[in-house]
Amino acid sequence: MSSSVLVSFKGPLDSMVLDILIQSVEIKIRKAEENKSLAGRIIRIAIEILQNLYLHGRKPDLCNKPSKQVEFSLIQKSSTYAIRSLNHTNTAEAARIRDRIDRINGMSLEKRKDLYRKTLSNPGLSATGRAGLGFLEIARLSKNPLKYSFAPVSDDRVMYQIEVRLDKPPDKQRP
Repeated sequence: MSSSVLVSFKGPLDSMVLDILIQSVEIKIRKAEENKSLAGRIIRIAIEILQNLYLHGRKPDLCNKPSKQVEFSLIQKSSTYAIRSLNHTNTAEAARIRDRIDRINGMSLEKRKDLYRKTLSNPGLSATGRAGLGFLEIARLSKNPLKYSFAPVSDDRVMYQIEVRLDKPPDKQRP
């Protein structure tokens, strides 16, 4: 199974780097994927993940310094694309992330669509001032479960990785 890294980043993420990464994803996917629907889904998911890294990776730690480095990669495989991110958070937030992803992974595609529509039509926002659609949108667009892992960094800090897989149409898979 051959794979090719299309975009890779490790470091602190500011708005300028975010813009460059989004542009890189768009350029690389438009060159690599002729299926416009799949290319659009990959780009939308990558943007959602990058925005998540930007918004949640910039939270200051106890010394008012930005969180540790974030990581992002977009990988093309013979039958799939994989988008991976690595970020840091506190242990309480890690539990909420795990719970949210587990609930979404336990839903059918139809249930994800219904919940997405209901959330969009509900004007209420989460405690962070956002609608809380990120992981739901990613899972809905990928049509696959979200993979994740958590590793403790300290007593109150956790590093977590999320991987999203998007399947290529069967007739477009490379041998």
